[in-house]
Amino acid sequence: MRVSFSAYRRRWPFKIALWFTPLLIISIVLAATSLHKAQTLADAVETTGTVVERFTREVPGRRRTRTEHVLVVAYHTADGTQMLTEYRPGIAEYEETPLGKAITLYYSPSRPQAVEYHPGRSASAARAAVTAGYIIGAIMLGLVFLTWITTGSMRRALRADKVYPATVTRHRRAFSWRRKYRMYFEDHRGIPGRTRPLPAAAIVPVGRPIPVLIDPESGRTWPVSDILA
Repeated sequence: MRVSFSAYRRRWPFKIALWFTPLLIISIVLAATSLHKAQTLADAVETTGTVVERFTREVPGRRRTRTEHVLVVAYHTADGTQMLTEYRPGIAEYEETPLGKAITLYYSPSRPQAVEYHPGRSASAARAAVTAGYIIGAIMLGLVFLTWITTGSMRRALRADKVYPATVTRHRRAFSWRRKYRMYFEDHRGIPGRTRPLPAAAIVPVGRPIPVLIDPESGRTWPVSDILA
């Protein structure tokens, strides 16, 4: 027999690790996107563009709509092809930039539509995204390792392979949005313990026995249902 995955999943370090999963996915996506752009702009050349259009647009958000300030910049590649790109500066820079103003930018000869306005910014963004991914990944691995450590008592109790009776002494409603209860018990040594939150159908009446396992190293009592279900 082995400790069930649900037993690991119920431990608080594992729950926190799961909360970090969306952040890890976002950081991986950002890192991949930023690395691709940084690699594309690795051979970027400098040129001068001209502001040919200015406008604002409303961008809906989750809570409120924000105003985006956009400058349309025209520039020419080495072979004379004209390209257009949108530059979204801060409001102060937008207000200070009239039509016809020259703007320095950097584009990739192999992919002229890939542009940046501050040299090295794409590479810096890629490094930041990769670093964030490593940090989040390390935190998650640490939490999973902590889960493994905190469930060591369960594994030792299971390896001992000795089932003991424990007497249910009372029930108590668990702090949960679902209607669940804990059973409180005393094992054959008189040591108290409690089960994880269980549905009402799984609750054993007071005075009845439930099977438990005991960690031979720490002496902690574990309900069989907490380890195997």
